[in-house]
Amino acid sequence: MKNKTTVAFVCFMLLFSYSCQKRQQESSLISGFNRNAIEVESLDDLFGKRGKQIALETTDEALVGKVGKIIKRKDCYFILSGENKILQFDNNGRFVSTLNKLGAGPDEYTMITDFACLINENNEIEIWISDFKKIRKYRKAVDSWEQFASIDYPYVINKIHIINDSHILLLTGQNDNCLTISNGKGEKISSYLKSEIPFMVFKPVQFVDFGQEIIFQQGVSNQCVIYSPFDNSFTERRIINEKRFLSSKMLQDLFSKYEYDYLKELPGYSYIRTLRKVKGQILIDFFMDKKRHVSFHADNVWRTFTYDPKDITENDDLECLSTIGVGDGLTSFIMFKNNENEDENPIVVEY
Repeated sequence: MKNKTTVAFVCFMLLFSYSCQKRQQESSLISGFNRNAIEVESLDDLFGKRGKQIALETTDEALVGKVGKIIKRKDCYFILSGENKILQFDNNGRFVSTLNKLGAGPDEYTMITDFACLINENNEIEIWISDFKKIRKYRKAVDSWEQFASIDYPYVINKIHIINDSHILLLTGQNDNCLTISNGKGEKISSYLKSEIPFMVFKPVQFVDFGQEIIFQQGVSNQCVIYSPFDNSFTERRIINEKRFLSSKMLQDLFSKYEYDYLKELPGYSYIRTLRKVKGQILIDFFMDKKRHVSFHADNVWRTFTYDPKDITENDDLECLSTIGVGDGLTSFIMFKNNENEDENPIVVEY
């Protein structure tokens, strides 16, 4: 009888251990991450193919200046230049048009804190911009972009992600929760995540499409909020099952201790800078052991490219690594690097 009890207990513990491991794996957004992956020597080796480089046409009208964000839709690049204008280039880098409505007129904006592109039911591109407490919608009429609608809000709109005409995901300010789902009239549908300064790290691409869900990373921590458009739900999960990375609580504790100087303390920790998912392929950009690492997963294999951040200033080929977070592409990973000719527009790098 004693032997049967012992065997039953061992079986229970094995089953319990397996269940715990399974729940732990399921609690992470990305399963099977391996930071001891195959080490590669270049970005081309990382992605398993040669990157496409597109030199953007340079004219007086099409000077990009400081790149704020790049979106690729319908074989065109839409590039935020500072907070002032959005330039459109075709797939070969030829200048197409510019949205430049800075001013105080009825269809003009005071700033562009973020922008998004929507392909409407007529297969037209719409550019939506966040302008303080307003979202402005522009559509091309002949050769110019004209405002056709706007949405007013009672709070600041920092970042936007268009789900559809009636559901917009916002990163907001001046309210208790920083994530808000709004309808097409500016009315709140739901909100989530208490506003915490360490999480309000404004990134060029703040919301990441991750399959059928949308991901908001909590600052540079290993925690994220997942929004599901199917049932309008928010859930929190770890990004990867790796304890070495900063958790959201650790990030909050750093801010409590150092306030805004917490950013200077980050090099002493391991943290995730950003992540992407394109056509089932996953990219994670993280900092660990005083080095930057870019890990890429495709065909059930993890590959990692590692480098010292100081090398970026000495190696032009590495420059685009610092811009991984600026690109939003549906079918490719988009970065950029500066042209060797300082008077020329930057070069888009696409994998």
